Amino acid sequence: MLGAGYDSRAYRFQTLINETRIFELDIRPTQQRKLTLLAQAHISIPEQVTLAPINFKTEAIEAALSKAGFDRQQRTLFIWEGVTYYLPAETVNETLSFVTSNAPDGSILCFDYMTQPVPSTYTAEPFQFWLEPEKIEPFLAERGYLITDYLTPEDMECKYLTLRDGSSAGKVLPFFCLVQAVVRG
Repeated sequence: MLGAGYDSRAYRFQTLINETRIFELDIRPTQQRKLTLLAQAHISIPEQVTLAPINFKTEAIEAALSKAGFDRQQRTLFIWEGVTYYLPAETVNETLSFVTSNAPDGSILCFDYMTQPVPSTYTAEPFQFWLEPEKIEPFLAERGYLITDYLTPEDMECKYLTLRDGSSAGKVLPFFCLVQAVVRG
């Protein structure tokens, strides 16, 4: 999980992850705060989970994952949510390159991205990376990926925010899309 933040999937689904190794990468202060919150809630860290501190803007993912015991020979699912838009384009490219260079064909990358520049009224941290929807496929193809699923805000609302009675449980901001892509050789 690239930029795991306070994601709790590994803890909520710990009975389902079996022998799957999970690496949570994020900056050290966020990881320390997460550990404190987990301890306060009496939630233990599953033995399959390894926290790997990293500052994506100044440190190499390869070094952080190698130190944590990442096996480059294993097909891997990389989850990269809520991160790309806060990074410079160079860092996004470096991360995409890391995945294609350090994970075998068939590995999967799931991430969200912004489709237009938006004033940083939603956060104190400035938005730095966006890509128009029609450019995402060639952008990823040039970097060794094939898109296997793509969700627009409307798709996400329909798939994830429509209640059984057909009513809406919420809205997705109109400038975020979700991509699933596979590493191809």
